[in-house]
Formats: sequence, C-alpha cells, structure tokens
Amino acid sequence: MVSIGILGAGLLALALAPTWPLFLSAAFLTGVGYGAIDFGVYSLLSRSLPERRTFQLSIIGSGWGIGSVIAPLVVAVIGAKYFHQFFFGAGVCAMLLLYPVQTIVSPHSKDRVLSLRMSKPSAKLLSFFTLIIFLYVALETAVAGWTAPQLTHWHFSPLWGQLSTAGFWAGIAIGRLLGPAWSRRLGEPMMALIGIVSCCVVIPFASVRYLGAFVYPASGFCMSVMFPMTLAWFNNWSAEPENGVAMILALTMAGGAAGPALESILVSQFGYGAVPWAAEIFAVACAVTCLLVYRNVPSQRSEHHLA
Repeated sequence: MVSIGILGAGLLALALAPTWPLFLSAAFLTGVGYGAIDFGVYSLLSRSLPERRTFQLSIIGSGWGIGSVIAPLVVAVIGAKYFHQFFFGAGVCAMLLLYPVQTIVSPHSKDRVLSLRMSKPSAKLLSFFTLIIFLYVALETAVAGWTAPQLTHWHFSPLWGQLSTAGFWAGIAIGRLLGPAWSRRLGEPMMALIGIVSCCVVIPFASVRYLGAFVYPASGFCMSVMFPMTLAWFNNWSAEPENGVAMILALTMAGGAAGPALESILVSQFGYGAVPWAAEIFAVACAVTCLLVYRNVPSQRSEHHLA
C-alpha cells in the first residue's frame, strides 16, 4: 500500500512539476514507488504454495509486460503535448488502488510451508541465483532502453522504435502467459535454460539493419520465462519465509542500472552497432550461469552440489 502511494504521489508530482529539477525529483520518487511495488509483489508471490507458484509468478510477470506495451503506444498516440495529463491520470489511478490493496494477504500457508521442513539455501546457491536474475534484469533493461535509439539512429521513424519496444514487452507478456503450461511438462529449470539460450541465438540478428525491429520483440518472447521460472526454481529449494528471496530481489535491482550503463559505455566507444552486442554479453553470461546451476543442482530438494 505504501509503495502504491509513493508511486501515485510521484506521478501526480510529475504532472504538476513547474521546473525541470522538480520534474526530476518527481521522477525519482516515481521510481522508488515502482521499485518497491516490484520488490514487494515478487517477494510475496515467491512464498506462495508450490502448486500455484509458477503460475502466479508468470501471470504477474505478464502484467508488467502488458503495461509496458500499452505505455509506449499511449505515448506515441498522445504526443508530448498531453504528457502532463497522462501522468496525472496515471497518478489518480494509482491512488484509487490504495483501498483495495489493503485487502491483499500473503498467499502462502504458514503451516504448509513449515511442514515442508526444507533447509535454507546455502550462501553459494543464493549467490548463483542472485547472479542469474541480476544478469537477466540487466539484459531486459538493456534491450528495452536501447531498442528505440538504435532504430532511430538507423533512420527508422520514432514510431518504429516505439512499436518495436512495445513488441518487446508484448513478447515478454505472451511468453509469461504461455510459460506455466510449458513448465508443467519441462519443469522450471529447463524452461529457464531454454529461454535464455534461445535469446542468445536470436539477439545477434538485431545487428542486421532490417531485422532489428523484429528481432527485439522475438528476444522478449525468448527471455520472458527467465524471471518467473528462476524464482520458482529457487523457491522449490526452500519455501521458508527467510529463504533469501527478498535479498535476491533487492540485489538484482542493480541489474536495472548495469544494463543501460554498459550499453552507454559501449555505444559511446563503438557507436549504435554495439547495442545488440552489449545485450548479448548479458545474455551469454546469464546462460552460462544458468547452465552451471542446472548441471550442478539436482532436481530434488538437496543442496549437495552447491552446499
């Protein structure tokens, strides 16, 4: 509830800010609210019961994707002239959610969780999963933030950049909606591995001028399952409330800064042609880490290999 209140206040401040410094301060406040919501929701659902966990994480994850599709399209339609009204309306909507959010309770049953008697994960296992999600978040933000600049540099219209970015988030939303059904057949670890490896294969094609606008949406679909499947995979080891998932989510938020930062450095040195290759660095690093964990962590609830 507090997170939504901060987000709503930030959006309203964006709409009403009369100067650039105040606008930047409001943007920072909005980011704090967004980050807190992201952290809180995933932390809550990561502790849900195993039979529903993958489905819940995937559906919530698809919601982020759907919202990220709608926002660029709305921006493209309304134009800069109506940005203040857009922020104001979004802020009002956030404030209207304050009351219903108070009714949300933790989805896990404490007695059921304790009955599993699962040990806490070792520090090594925790660090491996933290690195996987850190690299995924860096990859996601790198692609989402630099798709439009790369296409615009190639003299595509800004609309193409916005549509490709929207397509990227649409790919994430669709993949996460389909993910739970596939995971019942393949399991969360295999789904995570297939998703990131296929992303490694797809992303380099974004360096081809007339393919980039279509490759980025495809890469979104490929990487979509990584986040919810990895969280579900980790929580299959320990469903205890203090299993460290909160720390994973907090630390991996740094990936949201690392992705665009590396992109900026490489673009400044090598030009916009470096955009897909910076994303590929994160994708390959994430795939290698994921494969290492997959090969050394057995499917049963044991930490023998990484203890």
